[in-house]
Formats: sequence, structure tokens, C-alpha cells
Amino acid sequence: MNRIIDRKGFQKAIVGMMALLMVFSVSTRVSAASDTATARIAVQQKISGTESSDEIFTYRLEAEDASSPLPENQETTVDGAGQAAFDITFTQVGVYRYTLSQIPGSAEGWTYDDEVYTADVYVLRDASLENLETHVIYYNSQGEKVDPA
Repeated sequence: MNRIIDRKGFQKAIVGMMALLMVFSVSTRVSAASDTATARIAVQQKISGTESSDEIFTYRLEAEDASSPLPENQETTVDGAGQAAFDITFTQVGVYRYTLSQIPGSAEGWTYDDEVYTADVYVLRDASLENLETHVIYYNSQGEKVDPA
């Protein structure tokens, strides 16, 4: 039994299937946009010398791009030698760049860090888990990778 294929009908079927795939793709992207991921940008204060460690150190985080998300507080403090962090929530895949610097204090006998560090936050979609994940890489002012701890 020979069957004649109607070209116009075949083309309409193909166009219909493509339209359906496009609608499905768009709806998938919209639902995925509601995912969030949090990146932690760490600060560690190290102290050397003979001074007591009762000084409070202040750090500031700034976004290089005005559209980048920021934490609720853009400054944090570390009491003596210790650690602090900035937590930032992301909703979209991308690369976000931040600068991290110590705000110089005025206590006598202290030398403050004038280095400006860069933190690149990579927000990626984990296809197998269908969620967002973050990775943070730190650089000193010479562009060399540094460990946050």
C-alpha cells in the first residue's frame, strides 16, 4: 500500500512540534530562574608583632557592577585575629566580581592592610541536580590567586 505524503501537512506538523518545543524550553527557563544560591566571601584577619589583639578591624565589600547582588551589610568587623564573611544570594547564572578591602583604623602602633582583593563569584547551574551552585576565587592586587584562609 503506497501512501502519498502531503507536504503541507508534514510541514505544519514539523512547525507545530517546533513551536511546542520552544514553549516547553521557555517555561523550563522561567521555572529555573526561581532557584537561589549563596556565596560566602571570607575575610581572615591575621596579626603579627607584639601588640595586643584587642583591635577591631573593619572590611568593606563592593561590587564592580552596579547590577550585582550585595549582602545586606557591606561592612563587617573582626575582633582581633579572626574571621568574618559576607553572604550573598544569587538568582542567576553568571560571573560576579567584588572588591574586598580593609578600612584603615586609627589605633596607634597598628599597620593596616592597604591591599585590595578581588573575589570572583561563579554562579553555575548543576544540570544533574537542577540547581544553582557558587564558587569563589580570590586574587590579590597583582592578579595572583590567593587562599582566603
